[in-house]
Amino acid sequence: MPSEIKDQTHLKESTQFNWMDALSGVGVLAGTAASIATQQITIAAAPLSVALLLQIFSRQQKVNALVEANLLLADAMASASSNLSITTEDFRQVSQGHQKQIDELTKVSQIQQKETLELKEMVDENEVCLAKHTWQLEAFDGILQSVKEISAVSTTEVQALSAEAHLIRGKHHEKLGHLEIAIEEYTQAIYQMDTYADAYLHRALAKAELGRNQSAVVDLNMATKYFFEEGDLKKYQIAKDMASRLHQGDDAFTFDLEKDTADEALELGSVSGLFD
Repeated sequence: MPSEIKDQTHLKESTQFNWMDALSGVGVLAGTAASIATQQITIAAAPLSVALLLQIFSRQQKVNALVEANLLLADAMASASSNLSITTEDFRQVSQGHQKQIDELTKVSQIQQKETLELKEMVDENEVCLAKHTWQLEAFDGILQSVKEISAVSTTEVQALSAEAHLIRGKHHEKLGHLEIAIEEYTQAIYQMDTYADAYLHRALAKAELGRNQSAVVDLNMATKYFFEEGDLKKYQIAKDMASRLHQGDDAFTFDLEKDTADEALELGSVSGLFD
């Protein structure tokens, strides 16, 4: 800006000097005219001086126009320079603001990267722990399954032993004629093992002895079913024949509990001894 003002001042001073030159020219013309009057210079010199004056005046007008144009151009350049300075300052401030935002975003990104890395490490650790716990659970499940199988086998064996014990006691009471007690023992045997075909058979015999034929037929049918499932076809056929004869109301269906028991008949493979 100071250099532009200095240039404008210089142009104005140049204009003043040009006007002074013009005035000097006029003075010269005036002196020439005086010389013509006093010294009787020839008439031919007058047109030359007038032409010179006109030439100087014309030149001065062009110079003045050029000076004015230069002044306008200088003003325009000064205004443009001022606007450019303002724009440059605004751009600098905006750039600084953007750079500050970029720096802040960079810091946030670095923090996020660090947190992401820490989270990934935690996830990896959790996956390792989960795999370890899964393996432990699978191993424990295998052990638990084995325990269940052993327990089931043990329970089945205990139930079978208990059912057999009730069956033996029932046979003893049946031989002694204690039919109601025998039926209770057979019932307990069936409760311990509900597929116990022998218990159904002996309970049917005791019930038939007491005249409970319909209930006895039901027990014989159950005995027939479970003997067949066990693959014991001999006992299956015996129980089936007993059920058929009892269902038909055979009056000869009587039992000697002391001598001709169901066990003896089963051992002989015949029911003939049961119906003598």
